[in-house]
Amino acid sequence: MARAPALQAHLAPIELTPDGGFFYRQTLRGVMKTVWKYPFEVKDTVELAVPMGAELLHVDAQGPLHSFLWFTVATEKPKAIRRFLVRGTGHDCEGTGEHVASFQLRGGSL
Repeated sequence: MARAPALQAHLAPIELTPDGGFFYRQTLRGVMKTVWKYPFEVKDTVELAVPMGAELLHVDAQGPLHSFLWFTVATEKPKAIRRFLVRGTGHDCEGTGEHVASFQLRGGSL
């Protein structure tokens, strides 16, 4: 049975964004993809302007007060607003859509 060709990815050094975040660039089969880190305030609804087709990779807190979403994006695409509903443990989430990620705040106390 023939093996699938290996996927090749090329990473460049980490670069800082104007808002203090960071990203790295990855070339995948000729398409420039970039991982962007977006800060967000933890509240019921989070809205972010991200390039269309952005893929959510990870959500996490860094330190006691900072929360971030990481996306793979094609930076040349136009931006669109993505809306995320944030629900805490024990909160009603009926009819809020598909679960995409979980994260902990304050060492898991929230």
